Formats: sequence, C-alpha cells, structure tokens
Amino acid sequence: MQTLTYLTEILKELQRSPNEISAEEAEQLADRILQSSQIFTAGAGRSGLMAKSFAMRLMQMGIDAYVVGETVTPSFTGEDLLIVVSGSGETKGLVSMDRQSEKLGRFGGGHHPCAGVDDRKVCGHKR
Repeated sequence: MQTLTYLTEILKELQRSPNEISAEEAEQLADRILQSSQIFTAGAGRSGLMAKSFAMRLMQMGIDAYVVGETVTPSFTGEDLLIVVSGSGETKGLVSMDRQSEKLGRFGGGHHPCAGVDDRKVCGHKR
C-alpha cells in the first residue's frame, strides 16, 4: 500500500492550488459571493463532490448556498451566482447548464469552454 505516497501527492496538489488563481480573482470571487442573494454550485464526479463541499462550507458561514439538482434547490434569479466546477470544462451537462444560464452572466475567464466575460457566474481555468 502506498498511503504515504498518495497523501504526499494530495498535499502537493493542495499547495499548488492557490497559485492557480490570482489574488485579484480571489478577491473578486469573494466579493461576488458576498454580493449575491444565493449561491448555486454544480459539478459532476469528483468536481461535483467539491462543489457540494463548497456549498456546505458557504452554508456553514451563513450564506444561502445550494447544489444544482438537489430537491430543495430554488430557482435562479438575476441576483444569484452560479459556480460551475469542472476539471475538463467539457462535461456536456455542465456546459449545457452554462449555456442555458448565460442570461445570468459570468465571472471568470481563461481558456475554459464555459469561461466568459460577464459577472454573475464563475468558471475556472482549464487545466
């Protein structure tokens, strides 16, 4: 068993993560979260688990946060923020959701297929 090897690799990935977003982008994301009425997260597979975890952390902080697709998730409004989590940026359901929700706008950029120029939705950078 290579438990320590796996643990070491996970810790390295976590240490690299803060370098994947600029301080300005991090501040903009935090501001958008605090300015939004409700936060919605979406993802598939492992990215979906991280999206759910992030929504839970936001709820623990007193922020109205929901996971897209759950039975208690309310409807989007123009005052809300959608955070789509995708490692590849090519998951068909997530890209489709992104396209359907374009009227809400976007936050983020880069080379990610769902990256855009507006300010009510978050899309990361393709790795």
